[in-house]
Amino acid sequence: MSSLTSLPDIALTNILEHLDFKSILTLRHTCHDLRNFIDDVKPNSNVRSIHISIGTESINLVLYAETRFSKTYKEDNFSEQFLTNLMIILSFQRAPLEYMEVSYDYRHPTDQFISLEEISKILKCRPRSLSVNHFRLEIFNQEDVMFVLPFITTEKINISNPKRKHDVLELNNVVELDQWKQAKEIDIRNFTIVESLNHFLNFDDIFVQVETISLEDVVMMKDITLISSQCSLTLRVTCHAFYDFINEIKPSSNIQKLEFAFESNRFLLFSMRRHDSCGNLEFILSFQRTTIHFLDIICQYKRRNEIFEKLCELLKNRPRPLPVKSLRMEVFDRQDVIQVVLFLKSGELQKIEVVNAGDKEYALDLNGIGELDQWKLAMEIDNHSFLIMAPEAYF
Repeated sequence: MSSLTSLPDIALTNILEHLDFKSILTLRHTCHDLRNFIDDVKPNSNVRSIHISIGTESINLVLYAETRFSKTYKEDNFSEQFLTNLMIILSFQRAPLEYMEVSYDYRHPTDQFISLEEISKILKCRPRSLSVNHFRLEIFNQEDVMFVLPFITTEKINISNPKRKHDVLELNNVVELDQWKQAKEIDIRNFTIVESLNHFLNFDDIFVQVETISLEDVVMMKDITLISSQCSLTLRVTCHAFYDFINEIKPSSNIQKLEFAFESNRFLLFSMRRHDSCGNLEFILSFQRTTIHFLDIICQYKRRNEIFEKLCELLKNRPRPLPVKSLRMEVFDRQDVIQVVLFLKSGELQKIEVVNAGDKEYALDLNGIGELDQWKLAMEIDNHSFLIMAPEAYF
């Protein structure tokens, strides 16, 4: 009786090209001959996104390829098993990743986590840098960034603090990297930046927090800010005639990325490089006809009920659901999620990321959320710092 190992190399290679990545990993563990053959051929893993959550007692790995692959490593040598599998995944990956995320399940002292230096060793072994469209990294200091970013080619960099505190982050070495200079978008959360804003001028889209800002920085930002995209907003407030005319024809706001934050004493709205007042949110949401590629709702305001109700009202009053490709929400409970997701266009929404806006771990009940068409048709679901209460069918 013939076996796979008796097949000609070209036939076996062709078989591997038709298998999903989970099947390749399973096949690799059947015998030494197949393992050596697979390691030599390195069939394309066809992975679209990689999500790594590092805990003190386990590591969770989620891959999206043709199907979703999830594995939790929690045995005695869980870190070694995880690193072995990650090495296989990254060595087989030839196509650019759409998304890669490394986060921490932060409940214990940081010295108990595996170091990002271990992941850095794997990235160094690749013949070329790993191409990632959107790279998200939770870090504790600049050293963590330097372990990974030099071996990544990416357009979008998202850095956040797993401790959810506004620690000072030095980036004097990071800003000198070619990867930093070639990226198009930078988003840094829960850190205060001390580097000069001159180091951020290469980005088309910037979200950072600074401790102080100089007059020179203000003049510099004034000179580089694109004002043409605000013409409708500016013209609308010049007189009643223009106000009524623009409200009637509703020119498309053509916004691709929209971020807004609720804080205890202010409302912030970020659209590309633009900062607008609360009143203009109604203008943007009612005039938006094209797809928003990324909608980010930042909620740090515990008396947020009236604001979410207002947002729900604005979305509900649109003649049709708002087309959004990727949604990120900082929320406190399921009602916050429902009030937004319900009015987004189903089928258009591909990714939903739900982040715990509180400083403690809560249980998030998905009852009612998982039954929405928007949830069912989404391709990726991410959860941060919530204990999920939901049937497995919701995923």
